[in-house]
Amino acid sequence: MIAVLLVGGWLAYGVVTAKRQMSAAPPRETLELKTQPFKVWTRLDGHLASRKSTPVSSQLSHKSVVTSLMPDGAAVEVGDTLVTFDAEPIEVEVALLEQEVKVARSDEQSLLQAELPREVSDLQRELKNKQREIDDQSEGLKEHEKLRASGILSEREYERQRRLLADFKEEVESLELQRKQMAEVLHPARKLKARSQVEAAEARLARSQTQLADCKILATSNGMVMYQPLHIDGEFRTVREGDTLFRNQKFLVVADMSDLLVHCEVPEANLRALKQGQPAAISPVAFPNLQIAAEVERVGTMAHSLAGKPTWQKFFTVSVKLRETHPRLRSGMSTSVEVMTYQKDSALLVPRHLIRWKDGFATCVRVRPFGGDELIKFQAGAGDHAMVEALTELKVGDVIAAP
Repeated sequence: MIAVLLVGGWLAYGVVTAKRQMSAAPPRETLELKTQPFKVWTRLDGHLASRKSTPVSSQLSHKSVVTSLMPDGAAVEVGDTLVTFDAEPIEVEVALLEQEVKVARSDEQSLLQAELPREVSDLQRELKNKQREIDDQSEGLKEHEKLRASGILSEREYERQRRLLADFKEEVESLELQRKQMAEVLHPARKLKARSQVEAAEARLARSQTQLADCKILATSNGMVMYQPLHIDGEFRTVREGDTLFRNQKFLVVADMSDLLVHCEVPEANLRALKQGQPAAISPVAFPNLQIAAEVERVGTMAHSLAGKPTWQKFFTVSVKLRETHPRLRSGMSTSVEVMTYQKDSALLVPRHLIRWKDGFATCVRVRPFGGDELIKFQAGAGDHAMVEALTELKVGDVIAAP
């Protein structure tokens, strides 16, 4: 009798314990499948850049000292002064060259209006005098011929008069040749030399005046001033007043902040999901709460390697265009980009935590309507960090549970 009571007590204790354990167990998670809109966003990392950036550098032929700078990050318009250089040495040079031009022009004017006309006049006067002498000698020779015919003048004296006339004629021919050479060669050459000296002086002055104008760099486009770091005096920094810069040394960029892009380097394995025109949203790392609408503008066609990455790993450059801008944005900012790579208005979605993967297929537990479970293997489609689209086997109304 005692044994029966002991066995009954143990049985009663086991039933009570089992009920307590069952009541303490958490309820099983189940989910009834239904369709709903589904979007998949792919995250990319990149940096912000202006589509139109105007580099600025010194155009002075010699090294130059910076005397003033537009503040970094300042908004500028066309015609605003960005940088000025020390102009005193060039101003002195311009003053000297202006005097040189005046002297060259004066010399040319003196040559054209005084020297050359005087030489022509002197030569013409000499020619007239020689011609007059020829006329006189010709008349004298005729008288000598009469005297010689009458026997009064000897042949020797007549011949002397004839040679004298021939000498005068040779002198006139020489002067005529000189006048021709003067008109065709000598004077044109001197005019050309004087004109060349004037033009050379004017060219030197124009270059110096251009250099003087280049001492002030003006903005050629609207945008934002951004200084680029340089190696200056043993430091790697942006330029400051008093620094010396050289010709064509780029130290500043005016970036058009109204037209911005984000350039992303995407591994080739992820490239198939990206297409031109896909909607996107960008968020600067510095301002994570700021989101700006964008879209994929271009997917690169040339693979390349990146510094610090294995050479076998290839990347493609993807450009994302911002649809609007914001005053906080700066060129070169690090940004995260969310690209909508998949969209479906009605998708059958399965939570990831209810899925197990086997042999490349997704599996989940489906609860039968009248009790019991069955393991379902289905084909998975697009997915994000929380949901996966079911393409086969499962249907609307199915109840699935955690394995």
